This record gives sequence, structure tokens and C-alpha cells, in this order.
Amino acid sequence: MCKKTLSTWYYERDRRLFCREDYFRKFAQGCHGCAYLITGPVMVSIIFAGCKAS
Repeated sequence: MCKKTLSTWYYERDRRLFCREDYFRKFAQGCHGCAYLITGPVMVSIIFAGCKAS
């Protein structure tokens, strides 16, 4: 980790705190089309076989 002093903005995972750069370097997902790191809100698509909307 970079040892930066964290301000009021930080990222948390598994009870560990990260600056923005370290968090995305370690945990960000890449686009399957272009490999660009996704750093904003993420939409998750789940397809259920046989699921019928009511």
C-alpha cells in the first residue's frame, strides 16, 4: 500500500482502508470488451433460467 494519510474519503474492504488508487489497483474489475478498469457504479446482470416476471 502507498501509506498515504487518509482523509474523510477512503475505500473499505474486509475491514481494511484504502486510498482510491490502491483500492482500484487491487479490486477494480476490467471491462470484458476493452479491459478498461470500471471505477464507477457497476450494474450486475443476473439471468435466471426459467424465471418468469410477475
